[in-house]
Amino acid sequence: MTWKTTLIAGLLAVSTGAYAAENPFLGTWKLNLAKSHITNVAQQNEEQLVVIAPYGDNGWTQVQIDIREPLKSGREEHVSAKFDGKDYQTNGGFARVISLRRIEDRVLEQITHREGKEISRSRIAVSSDDKTMTIAGNGVNGRGDPYTDNILIYDRLE
Repeated sequence: MTWKTTLIAGLLAVSTGAYAAENPFLGTWKLNLAKSHITNVAQQNEEQLVVIAPYGDNGWTQVQIDIREPLKSGREEHVSAKFDGKDYQTNGGFARVISLRRIEDRVLEQITHREGKEISRSRIAVSSDDKTMTIAGNGVNGRGDPYTDNILIYDRLE
């Protein structure tokens, strides 16, 4: 990891400790390419690191980094959003708006919009042992390529 990735991960990890028991999504996650079924060509071969910290009393701040090329423009994205179904703007990466809604304690639905159109819908779930996060969805990537049954498997690093 670069110093930038390490710094972001460290700062967000410090703020997650007290809330982790209430929110199983909080923590540092690394994409497991071997276990994932990636149909979104824009995500193939990306070595993603996702750091999730609390945002308010019912939300998260998420930083997603391609650790293979962390300094490349557009390879990092930030968003702070509550689990209230309202729209929140992303920063970095390909600009878009997301909404998050809690389905169950360990399951969220994420809907992504670009220019007023829905471009993707995903289900985000954390396993009962808190070691795996799965993001499964369909949509159209930033290049305009459609994808279906995209399944990203993340392993908890902390």
